[in-house]
Amino acid sequence: MKGKTFFAAVAALAMVTLCSGQAMAANPLEVNVVCPEGYFVDGVPVVDGELRDDGILFVEKANDVMIDWSDDIVYHQWSAGSKVRVEVILTQPSTGAYVYTLSAHFMIEKMNTDGSVAIIYGPNSIGDDLWTEGPESRDAYKAEINSEGRLLYGFNWDTKLLTAGSYRLSFWIDDVPSADPDGNDITSLGVDITTGASGDTIPVSGEILADVEYSDDFQLSSLTLELLQRDHGRGVN
Repeated sequence: MKGKTFFAAVAALAMVTLCSGQAMAANPLEVNVVCPEGYFVDGVPVVDGELRDDGILFVEKANDVMIDWSDDIVYHQWSAGSKVRVEVILTQPSTGAYVYTLSAHFMIEKMNTDGSVAIIYGPNSIGDDLWTEGPESRDAYKAEINSEGRLLYGFNWDTKLLTAGSYRLSFWIDDVPSADPDGNDITSLGVDITTGASGDTIPVSGEILADVEYSDDFQLSSLTLELLQRDHGRGVN
């Protein structure tokens, strides 16, 4: 009887987790993280120097930050209909710390042959989506801790309803919400991106199949890729 009660409780907890819009840190943190707004992936305020698993959370400005698009999207050719995993990582090379910020924004656009642009997804941000719950949380933009204990901004891009062509993915730093759901004021200490990962523009893991660009101040980075016809490329369903 106790066993049945235990498993029922586990099942109930699992349902709560699935229905919640907040990012659940299923994997333990193995790195230090700078949190300029004083929040982490669970949406709960943190204090400077707080221990989290094997990492430390610092509430301070994120200086000299590097942006890095994942190799999986830079070095692979995708076809329309694929499920494309889009990952971006922010780190401080000088300290080895990662950066979690509510100011991270993301958008996907279709670049039409007539020169027009159509928004496919977004613009969404970590700050706007962190506390999203219910069905809307399925398309929320989130950050997570991967199986290696590192922090990344991840999005599962399902292209099954899209046609072949050029698409631009943009990641940038912008405003944060003025307050959290409990009414606590949110103040950003700032994120200063100063460089991009060399592997995003210089072939180090094969042929680069996506075009990565940066704004003059590096606060915006865009990645343009070509989705091939459905019978070509990686991830054909």
